[in-house]
Amino acid sequence: VTGALVDSSMFGATFPRLDVATTVGGGDIRVDTMGSFANLDPAIVTNNTRVAGMLNGTVDAETTIRKYVAGVTVDSIDVAGRVDLGPSTIGELAIDSAVVDGQYANRQGQIRQLAIAGADVNVTAQGAIALNETGSSNLTVHAESAALERIGEIIGQPIKGAAIIDATVTGNARDLRAAGMLTGSNIGHGANEALTVSSTFSAVMPNLAPAETRVEASTMATFLEVGGQTINQLTADTTYIPAGPGENGGRVDFKAVAQQGVRQLAAGGSVVFD
Repeated sequence: VTGALVDSSMFGATFPRLDVATTVGGGDIRVDTMGSFANLDPAIVTNNTRVAGMLNGTVDAETTIRKYVAGVTVDSIDVAGRVDLGPSTIGELAIDSAVVDGQYANRQGQIRQLAIAGADVNVTAQGAIALNETGSSNLTVHAESAALERIGEIIGQPIKGAAIIDATVTGNARDLRAAGMLTGSNIGHGANEALTVSSTFSAVMPNLAPAETRVEASTMATFLEVGGQTINQLTADTTYIPAGPGENGGRVDFKAVAQQGVRQLAAGGSVVFD
């Protein structure tokens, strides 16, 4: 079945022209879509008012639902194609342009190009991602924002300042890993903030279970305002260890040195979260 939608609307968006070709056979259904859209509100699609905005762009994609009669799951959907965005907004976040070009099938995919550019955020990513037990991920990500408060409004956290993150994702569903570095300036959360922050970090997520993720970081921050106190410099090695059997929450092991004027305090230990 082939057809064209002209001057149509869906999800609150308008589609000047959308060419659609649908193929059904062998228990699978494949839909090829190519066209443009305008005024697409992410809040309507995701049912999340924090991402209310307006997306404008074009799409050229092929989506296959394998064995659709048995029900649709993440594992039964294959997607390949490209989406280009023009000037758009997500919440208060302004995007000048964005490109997503890649493919995903059988729990593994390839991001040929991911690029988001705007006054508040710039993101690039490229490489393979494997969420099965046999593949191997090799995804590099660069993200920077000069207005973290815009992102904080979307995720519901009072963060602020500017930050740059470079990370590499490796492994697969058995042992997914990420490692990289974060640098920030005038970065903060609520009433706590630091003039500069630099941190190297690594995270391990076994069996794609977020609750089992272990995170390690080595961090240095200067000129902090924490709990009404001014700290000239803080260095810390921290490790978050997820809860084990019979435990209500995880813990953070830490070793830190804080300097305030001529005074210095070294501390180490564990914080257990119930």
